[in-house]
Amino acid sequence: FPRDYADKMVNASGRNPRELERLLGLPDNFLGNTPIRADVAFEDIKHLRIPTGNEAGAMYNLDWRHGGNTYPGGIPEAVIDPVESDKVKVSSLFGGK
Repeated sequence: FPRDYADKMVNASGRNPRELERLLGLPDNFLGNTPIRADVAFEDIKHLRIPTGNEAGAMYNLDWRHGGNTYPGGIPEAVIDPVESDKVKVSSLFGGK
């Protein structure tokens, strides 16, 4: 999802991983206690598309829905081709270690 959505979700979660999981429609404790964030520059994103349900893991996620939004969170989501690791900026989501 776009950076501005990520920033809004972090703020809306009160910096609480459980609340962030709820917003994203993820199972409890899915993000652990110290979630990370991976940012990619727009120009490094290739083949941006709406998920089809054929992606790895989608068949095992009973909450997966068509339409490009998380369920039940309703946050826009997309799929991209793999990005070279040197083009990904990884940081602690809530500022911890």
